[in-house]
Amino acid sequence: MQDLSEGFQAVRRAAGLSLDEAASICGISRPTYTVRENNPGEFKLGDIVLLYNNINEPSQQLLCSTLNSIFLSK
Repeated sequence: MQDLSEGFQAVRRAAGLSLDEAASICGISRPTYTVRENNPGEFKLGDIVLLYNNINEPSQQLLCSTLNSIFLSK
């Protein structure tokens, strides 16, 4: 399984978002977003909901898969 931070980076890239754009969607600064992307446990539920609601369907599916790997891992 890929590293979790790589999963969140892949979601952002698949959505065609820059770090600045993703941070803006979440209503946080770029440095704060970068910390959260590199340490996914730092994401707030609200960040994830905002991202999900502002990305395309394939990226939404990738985000769900990444989240499943966190919460449903064996």
